[in-house]
Formats: sequence, C-alpha cells, structure tokens
Amino acid sequence: MPRCPRGRIHDSVRRRTAWRAPPRTRCAWYWASVDREERRRLLRKAWTRFRGGDLSPHRAAASVALGLAIGVTPLWGTHWMLVLLLAVPLRLDAGLAFLASNVSLPFVAPFITFAEVELGARLLRGAWLPLDPRALRALDLMPLLGELVLGTALVAAGLSSFGAALAFALVSLLRGARRGGTP
Repeated sequence: MPRCPRGRIHDSVRRRTAWRAPPRTRCAWYWASVDREERRRLLRKAWTRFRGGDLSPHRAAASVALGLAIGVTPLWGTHWMLVLLLAVPLRLDAGLAFLASNVSLPFVAPFITFAEVELGARLLRGAWLPLDPRALRALDLMPLLGELVLGTALVAAGLSSFGAALAFALVSLLRGARRGGTP
C-alpha cells in the first residue's frame, strides 16, 4: 500500500478511488500529481533560491570570493557541497560561486597546493621548503599540515580578494553598458 513518509495510509487507497495528492503534501508521488503551472512555479522558486536573486555587483563579488576561497582548499570532491552549504543560506549566486570554485582543476591543483605549502613554510620557518628528494622524504607530516593550513588561508584570502574586485568591476561595467550609460 502506498504510504506517506509520515507512515499514514492515504485516504484514496482506503476508498479505492483515483488518487489525487492533497496540496502541500510531502509524499513521494506528489510531483507527478502537480499540474504544469504549479511545477513551473516550484522550479522557478527553486532556481531563484539557487541563484540568490538579482545579480548586483556586490552579490557577484561575494559569490566569486566565496567560490575562490572554497576552490583553493585541498578538499577536492567536496567543493560543490561546501558551495551549496554556504551560498544558499547567504543568498549568494550558487552557480557563480560553483563556477569560481572550479579554479582547482586537476592539472592546476598540484601547483596551487605546492604554492600554499611553500607560502606556509616561508611564514612559519622563515625559509622555503627544499626541493631535494632526500630532504622532502625527511619532512614531518604535522609541520607540513600546519604549513598547508596557513598557506591555504593566505592564498584563499588573496585570490578571493582579487577575484571579488574583478567580478565587482566586471558586473558594474556590464550593468552600466546595459543601461547605456556609465556604471
């Protein structure tokens, strides 16, 4: 027998009549029973929530900054989840933030991580890490992890600041050109 998630048997099953979902139900078969206009309204509402509303220069800058800050972290495979968890509640453009988080593509990520570790080593030790294979094997994991965390924070702050300024300028210029005047 079909059951709602709350465990109750739907009345139409008991009466053996044609089933029509009641409004505002959370049953699994609700989507199939909704008419086309209601589906469009629900999808439009979800899309608006995902996109965060009108794209102002400030919202674009914050979305790009969030995406770049998440994108340079060495948490590969979780960037999309982190973007959604942070961009949607903050009402930022999650699509733009996700696009910006893809800065760590597989062929770029090792260089970003290397720069983060080197920057962290320079700030914590006062010297760059050696590139000698014997010296690299002798490195301890815990200090290296501390250097990675510090370097990631600094690279994320720098890159997201630069990306936010660039996105703000670009959206301001595009909005000004669309209106036919200066921004």
